[in-house]
Amino acid sequence: MYKPGFFYSLLMLCLMSQSALFGQTKLIFENNQLNEKYELENGDYIKILYVGYLDQPAEQKSYISYINDSSIIFKTTKSKDLLDDDIRVRLQDIQGFKKLWKWEPIARPIITLGTTIGSYYYFDSDHFSSNEQLLYTTLATVGTSLLLNFIFDDTIEYKMSDGWTLRLSSVGTP
Repeated sequence: MYKPGFFYSLLMLCLMSQSALFGQTKLIFENNQLNEKYELENGDYIKILYVGYLDQPAEQKSYISYINDSSIIFKTTKSKDLLDDDIRVRLQDIQGFKKLWKWEPIARPIITLGTTIGSYYYFDSDHFSSNEQLLYTTLATVGTSLLLNFIFDDTIEYKMSDGWTLRLSSVGTP
């Protein structure tokens, strides 16, 4: 006769082994000289510099769709009619990276739109003509756009030539 504790232990062992088999892979960039480490996983928003198809430098700024043992797959916003619209970058081709704020693609247009609408109604009074209202609204929008470019700077900061290395790690393993 089987003991219930044995059955539950066996079930938990099976569930843990399956989660290890289908666990998420992380890409870890390390620089031992600077004592810095960045972990990237599915859903992170990054910009990378890599060697392109014709050995030219190329950049990709997007969300990580999937990481496997040899490449990073980025989801693009191309047409739904294309069969394979994902971009695959081999890990060995990566020359630099920068981890970006995950909500930037959503925050940027909302802030710009809010500034445009807000400034339009702010300058809508008896003191400003229509041309002045349009001019001040345009200046506020352009100023906001320039400020957002400064705040959300996406210049590649970390280059592999500066001592950065990369390795893969599964979730749950050290």
